[in-house]
Amino acid sequence: MAMLKSPFLSSFPWLSLTFLFAACSDQAAAPPEAGARLENQGLETSVVVASPGVDNSKVALLFRSNCAPCHGEQGDGQGLVQLDRPARSFLEGAFSFGNTHAAVVRTVSSGIGGTPMPGFGAALSAEEIGTLADYVISLGPEQDIPLESATVLNVGDRPQIVRGGLPPIAEGLAVVPRGLLLGGTDGLTFQYDAESLRLLGVRQGGFVKRKDWENRGGDLLEPLGKLIHLVDGGDPQTMWQMGSLLGGTVDLQLKLRATEVSAGQAWVEYALLDGNGKEFMAMRETGSALSLGGWSGYRRVFKSIHRPPGLTLTFREPQLNSRMVKLGESGRSAQVFDQADGTALLLISTLDIVADGEANSTQTIDFLFGRADTAENLAELAEAIQ
Repeated sequence: MAMLKSPFLSSFPWLSLTFLFAACSDQAAAPPEAGARLENQGLETSVVVASPGVDNSKVALLFRSNCAPCHGEQGDGQGLVQLDRPARSFLEGAFSFGNTHAAVVRTVSSGIGGTPMPGFGAALSAEEIGTLADYVISLGPEQDIPLESATVLNVGDRPQIVRGGLPPIAEGLAVVPRGLLLGGTDGLTFQYDAESLRLLGVRQGGFVKRKDWENRGGDLLEPLGKLIHLVDGGDPQTMWQMGSLLGGTVDLQLKLRATEVSAGQAWVEYALLDGNGKEFMAMRETGSALSLGGWSGYRRVFKSIHRPPGLTLTFREPQLNSRMVKLGESGRSAQVFDQADGTALLLISTLDIVADGEANSTQTIDFLFGRADTAENLAELAEAIQ
């Protein structure tokens, strides 16, 4: 599929949203970025086994004293300590910054910034931390663990989320020091700037080479998928706007709160900040591959958290001219943007409101491309969404 260099065009005049959301006190789980399953790419591997000569009673005591209060006696994440987000279940075999012995040792020693996970480097010896690392890895599914040199990470039967520095997504752009990759089981990877939570592009194919596991963690991640959609030249503006008391709209800045894998999807959660930098609500979003009536592309889904009543949000106004096309008798319309190669980019929005005492809303936007917007092609699409 050819790379589209059209803008992301993530706001539309016809998409004025007035979501009403039920208050939600639960926060997203700590990010399971390294995933539960690493697939070997023909590189040498080693299998994690219990270290010979280790006193099992000592291991159990170490785990019970330092890990079990949050992660549970069985390592299932069901500890006695009440946290602001669920603790990781080691039984799933997923770790934030890699499944290798050295990666887990680094995490146990240093902790995970922005989460309740503390560092134990000052409280435990290097030998104790190494013993704990082997033990928590052994709690997960039996698997081949790549050696430090085997850094290719693919998505298996569970989505993957990885954070780290990213190279420029397009020529002439800068390195992204804080990047975020959401890899789905459908083969798509959504590439974000984690500092501003802007979607930079969508890739298809392989997931990522974790070069940050090499050279003491100083290297950039290397996304492996082919870039199929470049958002606004790879440098989009902020996505959300809200109405101003003085008229017009105000751009909203976004701040990363958490990432989570749930219900078979990789989610990113972020706060929306007002003009004073104060958080006033939050949003969750995910993306997935989409195929409708011969058209292909992807879908973005947005859900809200703690939304103030009556607040109106809009997507940023498109910078290029577009036209609206009615899709048959379905009652649906698409916003059409012509591409230089003769094909079209179609954007179709849906807003679902479900009442349950208070109103909850889910906004979806479908991005379909790769075909010309002929009457025949649009008729196929209209029939698919009836």
